[in-house]
Amino acid sequence: MDIEINPLKPGVKFSSLQTFDHGDNTIFIFGDVVFGSENATTSPRYFGGTYMPISPASHYFHFLKEYVGSFLYYKKHIDETVKPLWIETPVLTLDYHDTNKPIQTIFDLLVNKIKNPIVFLNYNLMNNLHLHFEKIAVIYDSAVVFVSSEFPHFDQFKHTNNKEVRDFLQDFLIKDSSYPQKVYVSRKKVSAVLNANNSKTHISRPNEIYVDEAIEDYFIQSGFSVIDFSGMELENQIKYMYNATHVAGLIGANTWNGIFCDNNTTFYCIKTQRWFNHPYDVDIKSVINANFNYVDLFNLESYENVYNELVQKIGLAIE
Repeated sequence: MDIEINPLKPGVKFSSLQTFDHGDNTIFIFGDVVFGSENATTSPRYFGGTYMPISPASHYFHFLKEYVGSFLYYKKHIDETVKPLWIETPVLTLDYHDTNKPIQTIFDLLVNKIKNPIVFLNYNLMNNLHLHFEKIAVIYDSAVVFVSSEFPHFDQFKHTNNKEVRDFLQDFLIKDSSYPQKVYVSRKKVSAVLNANNSKTHISRPNEIYVDEAIEDYFIQSGFSVIDFSGMELENQIKYMYNATHVAGLIGANTWNGIFCDNNTTFYCIKTQRWFNHPYDVDIKSVINANFNYVDLFNLESYENVYNELVQKIGLAIE
């Protein structure tokens, strides 16, 4: 495969390149990779074998699906000897999107479940090291550890890695009658924080408060329990999904958690902005049978209008 630009960061060199198809994405395998620093204070460290970077990210969906999922895909389909290269970078903890506990859980599971030992590097200290890897496999690298901003990034719209992630976390798929059967995943905290900061055009999509309140009230009155995944242990997030017969929520990364539901779960995915239209139903239906419903609530100017629109489109009671 011809690459017109050097896809690696300045100071990183390689001597060979292989590629593998990954859906409509491409996995790049760089051979004989040197991460050199003119300021290195140590002698070169050589790492034999193949390594794939995983870096903590402030966005739960991207971390699990793209970093961890891509590693699991590569290990299952291409080379089972690949080792996780955990690059510890500072995680931006957003007021409404705390991913620290899920990240810690994944780190612990990789240490305990992956036979090939995990290699841990601190991003800030790497600039003072001289590192030499036999092979580096890259498909997604938002932390820009090895690749430049011009490198082709993983395309989340290709719906890959869902089964690999679910299989990796299958020990949390436990039936437990203490969890509610109907859950509404709230994003009210997102709207509150972004509106308070006047971030109306933020990618996380704030709603007017009356929109969030009307939607939440509707589902509460339909027998749903309200949950907020921010900061929640990953095990509990998965158990909420797996034990639910009905799941509702505003479209967003939380919707992707539907891959952990059981077969025949009914979904009500609420869309309040026309421009954000990621087809999470395809992700979910790639691993389970699901009754998936998108519910559009566009340009509604009052609490009553939002509530009445839900009644009209879904019904007074949800069976």
